[in-house]
Amino acid sequence: MTRIGRSARLGLGLAVSIGLFVPSPTWAQAAKGKKAVPTGTLEIEEITVTAQKREENIQEIPVSVSAVSGAMLEERGAKAISDLVESVPNLFAKEANQGSSSLQIGIRGALVGDPSFSQNPTVGLHVDGFYIAKIEGANMDLEDLDRVEVLRGPQGTLYGKNTIGGAVNLITKKPTEERSITAATEVGNFDSFKGRVTLNVPLIGKNGFFQSDAIGIISLRENVSYRSHEPYIDNQSPTNVKASGGAGMANTNRVSNMTSVRWQPRKDITIDYAFEYHRYRQAPNALQVSYLRPGSVGTGNLTALGLPAFFNQPSWDLTPYVRPTRQDAVGSNVMWDTNGVDTIQKSDRFSDDGNNRMHFLTGAYDAGEVGPLGSVTLKAMGSYRSLTATNNSDIDGSPLHMFDGRARYNLDTWSGELQWIGSAPRVHYVGGLYYYGEHTTNVDDQVLLFGLLPSYRFNRGKVESFAPYGQVTWTPPILNDKLSVTAGLRYTQEHVKMHATYLSSFNMNALTPPFPIVQTASSWDVSTGKSYGIHGSGAPGLSPMGDISYQWTDNVMTYFRVSRGFQSGVANGRAGDPISASKMTNPEKLLAYEGGFKSQWFDNRLRLNADGFFSDYTDRVLSIARFGAGGSTNSLENAGTQEVWGAEVEMVAIPLRGLEITGNYAYLTSQFTEWNAPAFDAENQPIWLDPCGPGGTPFVNCQTNQKIVNVANDRKVPVAPHNTFSIGVTYTAPPTTHGVFSAHLDTYYSDTYVMHPEAPHYDRCGRYAVLNGRLQFVDIPLEKGSLDLAVFGRNLTDEKYRVWGFDLGGLLGWAVNSYSEPRTFGLGMTYHFTAGEAAPPPPAPVAQAAPPPPPAKKKIVLRSVHFDFDKATLKADAKPILEEAVQVLKQEGSVDIVVEGHTDSVGTDQYNLGLSRRRADTVRRYLIDHGVAASRITAEGMGESKPVASNDTADGRAQNRRVELHVK
Repeated sequence: MTRIGRSARLGLGLAVSIGLFVPSPTWAQAAKGKKAVPTGTLEIEEITVTAQKREENIQEIPVSVSAVSGAMLEERGAKAISDLVESVPNLFAKEANQGSSSLQIGIRGALVGDPSFSQNPTVGLHVDGFYIAKIEGANMDLEDLDRVEVLRGPQGTLYGKNTIGGAVNLITKKPTEERSITAATEVGNFDSFKGRVTLNVPLIGKNGFFQSDAIGIISLRENVSYRSHEPYIDNQSPTNVKASGGAGMANTNRVSNMTSVRWQPRKDITIDYAFEYHRYRQAPNALQVSYLRPGSVGTGNLTALGLPAFFNQPSWDLTPYVRPTRQDAVGSNVMWDTNGVDTIQKSDRFSDDGNNRMHFLTGAYDAGEVGPLGSVTLKAMGSYRSLTATNNSDIDGSPLHMFDGRARYNLDTWSGELQWIGSAPRVHYVGGLYYYGEHTTNVDDQVLLFGLLPSYRFNRGKVESFAPYGQVTWTPPILNDKLSVTAGLRYTQEHVKMHATYLSSFNMNALTPPFPIVQTASSWDVSTGKSYGIHGSGAPGLSPMGDISYQWTDNVMTYFRVSRGFQSGVANGRAGDPISASKMTNPEKLLAYEGGFKSQWFDNRLRLNADGFFSDYTDRVLSIARFGAGGSTNSLENAGTQEVWGAEVEMVAIPLRGLEITGNYAYLTSQFTEWNAPAFDAENQPIWLDPCGPGGTPFVNCQTNQKIVNVANDRKVPVAPHNTFSIGVTYTAPPTTHGVFSAHLDTYYSDTYVMHPEAPHYDRCGRYAVLNGRLQFVDIPLEKGSLDLAVFGRNLTDEKYRVWGFDLGGLLGWAVNSYSEPRTFGLGMTYHFTAGEAAPPPPAPVAQAAPPPPPAKKKIVLRSVHFDFDKATLKADAKPILEEAVQVLKQEGSVDIVVEGHTDSVGTDQYNLGLSRRRADTVRRYLIDHGVAASRITAEGMGESKPVASNDTADGRAQNRRVELHVK
């Protein structure tokens, strides 16, 4: 399974073709020489995030947020969202049983109880601020991203829907006015291949194909990728036929596309449209039998169902297929389904197939200064997403038809949002209105025990949600402007409705092949719905938050935060009886307390952030597997109270030039303190307080008499490992004229955790550690563009650990698990080309006069080095100017300089003085890090005392937010 096969060789040929690609002559002449390369800085780069709906330094906001750049994702070999777990503390992100396209995601132990289509994730997944509902199709490839922001803890105020545990926001790269193309390919074992092309081109504007002052600037960015690999697990079932598409399990075949258009009709208006498409045609990971209880139905003992011993089926025994560890070859059969409980028929193949289409539209207007409201930005956002998906899976993990399942999904969602973002002296604020709508349909077939217990479910769901919200941060005029206080509130009104149709049978014909037509024994049709919010039933849908932070120095900040998350109740899409289907769960609430600090040390060569938290989680919705005459069903229950304690530490250090060490550690402990639930016996049969009357049936006559007990001590919190940590080391060699070499190694460790609250003994995930590595040589100069080469590997020690599974309990008797990817490795090649301006013709020769004496240098003004409002972070366009200044200062080795920082007039004199000093320090640190002696440079803050333009206009204030260099 470690060969490089035919498709990989074809991919390698394509890589060579891409590397030799010469752009069309219609492009402007490429800039000669290699592009800028990393220099092995001695200072940790500042990170800008939009966690509070505005651009801010990650070290200056009182939020537990991790940011992972696109370059870091590539360095760690992250392919999909599920790989983020290795970079973010207390994040759980794994492929669900449905297949690699589905995503189980949780933060700090808050995880959806059942990955069914009727439930909602507890962690909100967003693309550029747009909410992505449901777990199906959510494990998208990480392509052309600027960064990923992970916010831990409830984020109900600003992000709202289903962020009771936190939020993950994928920030894509936006179109720019440069002409560039990137073509990349990877090949590796398991015949893996990946190809990607990214094109950025201005259509209208200065660098576009034509200019129009009336239209403004329009730029396009196109990213297309394809990724595939052969199955990680061979299927050796004698009933399996390769033509059916089921010859292997856990393969990948994905196509994704992102088309982005940015239109700037004026400098103060930006309109972004994006269309994202994902198509996957693949087989899910194999479920493998890890345990079988003696005497259970899984051994062919049908007396457990109440049938006479005459009906026992020794040939149904799963004992020969039990393996406690991952197998690279299994014997899974092609599935059966019920065809609506008309017949038992064979499905075409194992499948994890789907199409995911998303449209995003954002309009932003920079209104400038609006009187006492300060600097104002208005945004309008809208989205539409459609998903179709099919999943066929063999839930018994054997060649026997003990449990076959098939599910089909259709999803349509749409959203709209209005935002008002403002900054005034001492105040930052955000306000908004949010609307979300959702339509779903879901068909779920199950064939249990060779068709003895077939069932068919059809669900239609509808959700509408409306939420106004606001958040304000105030810096009071005390304590030298180091104290900030934030308060926010969101009110959610949500209506949830589901219509369910269910058909099931107890088919004795299944005991006598060839399994004739199934006769339906029971059916029902039921609708249920409920509104949640202040004016609806259930708990008030309020999500308040508040925090207080203190900036002790420019490099040390502490904070304390209280926040509440709200998630509306849901209907049970897996219900096996009309009573369960007609009930809605109570809404979930999570109240979190958190304190922490953010710090930078040793001239910004060490960044250390840490926090501790306590959460009170009430009415958490969890799924409990049940088995009865209607087949397998999941009972949704509200756990009474859950307590969560934990801490997180994140570190980045640069001990030596070119050597960077990253690390994070998370501690988590969680337990149920109260959980009142219906009582069941060892065979999952209800325990009744009173016997049923003559002719009575449990679900009609006795449901109110079932015994209720506190089961908190008997249930474990799922997916809550006590300790996890990650360490990464990267060495970047000094740049050469031939390119830059770097080496990276990282490891991730997790403690044991259970996957389900009940019967958690045989499907738990044991402790494990994975090791990944990458060697690369980048920025290799070509005549046109540059080339990157890489060798990489994931799970280098071939660790065999469980990633998901479930225990079907004492009646059916077996437990199944899916396992990690094996060791993978490969080669990568990336070609970059960025067009530059055409070189001007050389001037005509003239007679040379004696040069005049050079004038004395009294002042160097860096007119292009400006700063965003209330920020001391260097903008990208400042660095080329500073690099030029470094060269001048090195040539004038005897000159000592003063770096002066300046601000506009917004804010108090004392606040502006501190802000201008931070700006001057930022430039001073940059110059020192690039070779200018520290003894030659001093930094001073001038505040608003020396404007170069009027502070009465937005353009004038922008010019005043600057840094100047003066000769001493």
